[in-house]
Amino acid sequence: MSDAIRNICDHLVERSSTLFLGAGINAGIRNSEDERCPLGQDLSEWICRDLLGSPETKVALDDAVEMARYKLGPKPVNDYIYEKLETFEPGAAHLALVQLPWDVIYTTNFDLLVEKGATSPAIQAAGSVRTVLTSSASLASFSESDILYYKLHGTVDLANTADGRLILTKSDYRFYEEYKRPLFRRLRTDLLSRNFLFVGYGLSDPNFRAILEDCREELGVQTFPLSYAIQHDFSSVQEAFWRDKYNIQLLRADATEFLVALKDTWFAEGCEVVPFLQRRALEYLNLDPSTRFQKVGDSFYLLRPVDCVGPSNPSAFFRGAEPSWGRHTRESSPSQRCV
Repeated sequence: MSDAIRNICDHLVERSSTLFLGAGINAGIRNSEDERCPLGQDLSEWICRDLLGSPETKVALDDAVEMARYKLGPKPVNDYIYEKLETFEPGAAHLALVQLPWDVIYTTNFDLLVEKGATSPAIQAAGSVRTVLTSSASLASFSESDILYYKLHGTVDLANTADGRLILTKSDYRFYEEYKRPLFRRLRTDLLSRNFLFVGYGLSDPNFRAILEDCREELGVQTFPLSYAIQHDFSSVQEAFWRDKYNIQLLRADATEFLVALKDTWFAEGCEVVPFLQRRALEYLNLDPSTRFQKVGDSFYLLRPVDCVGPSNPSAFFRGAEPSWGRHTRESSPSQRCV
């Protein structure tokens, strides 16, 4: 696990690490009334108890929300969810993650715990967490120090608006397909060179699988850069499957403990973000997991024969992939060429 932490820190230095947060990141958090932060089924039971007056009803969250909206209308349901979630404060995981300079954070959560963590007086956040809810949002006002926070399933504080609409029911998912899923397309180029850290998702979580398929669709025939997913437990068969299909290494760890360890390593080793202009000058083009070409100016990359070590794949190239490169086998002079 220490190798993964150091690798992620290397990417954080370059602002090239992307965090994906699932509901599991909120596990264990309790409010002043000793209620635990509701995950899917917990929230369903609360809605059945408080809005439908039927605590004995046990249904999935989407069914509970649909019945409550039918009975009361969407606004009372949204207001209820906001009021319940507002009683919770960020935990150690949230406070740790906002101290790290992620390039982007994605989440399917709609609570405000990350935003609260970023403004907590107990810590110094790595940057301003700036929420993005729609693919039509202008990014012109965001600065280099901002950390964009893409809330794919809406946000409770704006749930009564079109941009902040909560994605909870089957009809909401149709809305997601049209208006939320395109958020991934904004960062297609970045996704080719970023490493991902998935936290708070189970392997069978449909949100997790949908996110991966969205990413695969955007990457086309390219593979993911090496990424990581925090899991409490998994088998060797699962580990091999996720590594082979998605290039995701499963890490057996507790989410909070991992994020705290990542934060502690970042500060203990005195890591700092490389300034933007310096990063831009040293930017690399990654054509496959083993090939990196250094950027020269705005339009050129430096090709050295010793860097051309990736396996050739003409079939993928003619289907639209970026070019890949065969190992340079001749002992020729180390000439360099810009393309």
